[in-house]
Amino acid sequence: MFFFMLLCLGLNSQFAIVEVVVTSIQDGFPRWIKRHLGYHEIVVLFVCVISCLFGMPNIIQGGIYYFQLMDHYAASVTIMFLAFCQMIAIAWFYGTGRLSKNVKQMTGKAPSFYLRSCWLVLGPCLLFAIWVLSLINYHEPTYHNGRYTYPDWAYGIGWMFASFSLICIPGYAVINFLRSSGDTFWERIRNTLRPNIYECKICGEHHCEHDFPEQEQFMLAQEMATVYKPTNPHLLHLGQKCGYNAMQASPSHAEAGGPCGQ
Repeated sequence: MFFFMLLCLGLNSQFAIVEVVVTSIQDGFPRWIKRHLGYHEIVVLFVCVISCLFGMPNIIQGGIYYFQLMDHYAASVTIMFLAFCQMIAIAWFYGTGRLSKNVKQMTGKAPSFYLRSCWLVLGPCLLFAIWVLSLINYHEPTYHNGRYTYPDWAYGIGWMFASFSLICIPGYAVINFLRSSGDTFWERIRNTLRPNIYECKICGEHHCEHDFPEQEQFMLAQEMATVYKPTNPHLLHLGQKCGYNAMQASPSHAEAGGPCGQ
């Protein structure tokens, strides 16, 4: 039963990791995936096969040395730096205001001041402090309680492992800068750091009811409110505007005189 538990634990981790990689690939290259691969299962197959090939060196005779080297460099210093950059991108560039609006649209309740403070200040500061302390306490990897010391070229391979994930952040920043519009250097920098998000000219929100034609508004409100019976004020407002009575749980389209208050 113990080994069966380990098998289930490994499968559970594998499902989560593979799904994250597959979703990232499909979101980043949707047209290429649809044109050349076509099916979600094919993308999953490619990811699993490539991951299996990269994992093969771990099961050879000297695989434990390779595993210790990869584990030391791939998930120690780099993970804190990636988490710090992610917090900065979401809380500072995308903005806690937009993120709070997204949470309120999904849950019907705005995040508290403490949670917004954690996003904006506390979280990035803690991650940056942990990353700096990990650099200060950095030591070269060894094996078997220090009895085996890796050669210098192995340390180079280890830092190459670490650079695979770190290079994505400055690399994508340079690509986004080259693609941005602007006449001067600082204009392109400003356009690069500004999130490309459409906001409604009527209410200032994004993904609001003004993005849909009136007939689609009525159909959306009727379907969503009938099935889910939401407490979200935005969706209830859309339903009332389109002639939906939340108390009766049935659309009063005829009484409203047409879709969306006509």
